[in-house]
Amino acid sequence: MKHTQNISEIDPKLREEMAGRNIFITSLDFLYNWGRRSSIWPMQFGLACCAIEMIAVACARYDIARFGAELFRASPRQADLMIVSGTVTKKMAPNVVRLYNQMPEPKYVLTMGACAISGGPFVDGYNVLRGIDRFIPVDVHIPGCPPRPEVLLHGLMELQKKIDSQSILKADWYKKNLKREYPIPELGPNGLVPKYNPEVWQPFKTNYRKLHYGHVIRTGKKLRAPDLEKEENSPKDAGPEDCGMLKVQTVKNGLELRFPGIKLKLIRDSILLEDPQDLLRVALFLKEAPELRLDYLSSITASDLVTHLESVYHFYSMKEKHGPLTLRVRVPRKDGHIPSLVPVFKSAEYQEREAYDLFGIVYDGHPDLRRLFLWEGFEGHPLLKDYEQEDSDVLETADIEWLEARGIKLNDELKHKARELSEAGVRAIAEKAAEPRPA
Repeated sequence: MKHTQNISEIDPKLREEMAGRNIFITSLDFLYNWGRRSSIWPMQFGLACCAIEMIAVACARYDIARFGAELFRASPRQADLMIVSGTVTKKMAPNVVRLYNQMPEPKYVLTMGACAISGGPFVDGYNVLRGIDRFIPVDVHIPGCPPRPEVLLHGLMELQKKIDSQSILKADWYKKNLKREYPIPELGPNGLVPKYNPEVWQPFKTNYRKLHYGHVIRTGKKLRAPDLEKEENSPKDAGPEDCGMLKVQTVKNGLELRFPGIKLKLIRDSILLEDPQDLLRVALFLKEAPELRLDYLSSITASDLVTHLESVYHFYSMKEKHGPLTLRVRVPRKDGHIPSLVPVFKSAEYQEREAYDLFGIVYDGHPDLRRLFLWEGFEGHPLLKDYEQEDSDVLETADIEWLEARGIKLNDELKHKARELSEAGVRAIAEKAAEPRPA
């Protein structure tokens, strides 16, 4: 029996004769692909804001059921379409690759949004992968931030066209001993190891790097110490609108009266506590003093002010309805220690972990001081102004050894290309720095 891929190759007279007998002739490929394109089962998981648009597609207004793709599956073993909907962080990337490997053949990948395609506005972020196609093959890219539901449907239709063009005789998933699984990247000291899989993705040419200047990110010189001194020498008088009806100067006077010899300084509308070791007793006083009752610690943030680090606390009173009161504590940039406020405010637990993770401030007495967003083993603290971010397009020795240990061979051309790309990124930064800036 002769296999025919195109229905037009069948004798028209024969087709007409058979149709008169209610027998319709089609090709095996057409029938096979029609069934697959009309019963796509997406995997049910979302990563970021694009997932909201994906959810809208499944609702009545856009109705993805018209395309036979409404059956979102909770298990990768029952899905044949992975919709990568949004930002892929480096911490999440190994899980995405693992899910892809668990999906049965034939399987397809559709990336949704600029972040999933290339990193989007977070392309130079320390925690964001510059596109999931660095580790798994992608069939359709859907640009946008986020793309509207109609665009997602258009991407699904493009995938259906690709399915229509495939032949059952040439299908990869029917080949003997096919094993289309990709190595799962590991979390290394500076990011993913390897930075990408050269079997799936290769670096762009030099002109791609001209679109952004992300080789090394330095921000330490943007904020100078004289600016800080100017701010401290011109304190802002706290008016009635500050802290509700509670004036910052009044709180400062109360603390100095309660703790003789304590060193406080009024900066703008906040209080600077010069000795970090006084923090615990000051926080307890703010919480229990009848005239204050600042019983709610809403947030703990941190700042890198070049010469030192600051841990910033915002207190409110839920009972007296006043606040916020801003309290600032300074520590050295290296090996800075501050007493933990967890014994006084339980809400400080996760927030102190965040400041430790991103700035490196150590909170003594914290019950579980470890990284919150990044993984254990990550080197450095990425929100410090002197943090240097590695170029994620350059394979280093550890990446090459990791890939070759898993049977992925790298030729000299690819290694040279990565090296040239790194040098081009440095030149692009130099060119950008040499551009005249507006006055």
